[in-house]
Amino acid sequence: MVLSLRESWELTNGVTLKLLEKIPEHHLSVKASTGGRNIGAKFAHINNVRVQWLNAIGGVHSIGLIRLEKDDYTYKTKILEALKISSDRIGGLVETSVRTDMKVKGYPKGINSFLFYLVSHEAHHRGEIILSLKSVNLNLESEFLFSLWDF
Repeated sequence: MVLSLRESWELTNGVTLKLLEKIPEHHLSVKASTGGRNIGAKFAHINNVRVQWLNAIGGVHSIGLIRLEKDDYTYKTKILEALKISSDRIGGLVETSVRTDMKVKGYPKGINSFLFYLVSHEAHHRGEIILSLKSVNLNLESEFLFSLWDF
């Protein structure tokens, strides 16, 4: 169970990284025609929610995290680095929780529900990112979009 939950987490993070890597850096400042956060800020938000939870949980899972600030939103390498670190720490949290008591400090429903929350949250924002690109006629190829579902 430890490996399958960690693998599930790594798959969702892999989709997020694949999407970020596909978007040219100069498009990170693009906002949807309807407003809201720009694309870089949406990726930063995904990372910062992870960081917020990991800091609240504390311990070894909060070491070395990068909280992205507004000035970081246009730097793909900075966002990628932060997402990779926070994903690794979430993976460690999953392993620790499954090997001990299936609990997550500050999240009363346990590790399965916590992981479902994170995956759902990130999928929502990936959808927003794709719609933001479409709203300003910066469409990603259909083949690429379908490949996001090819785990």
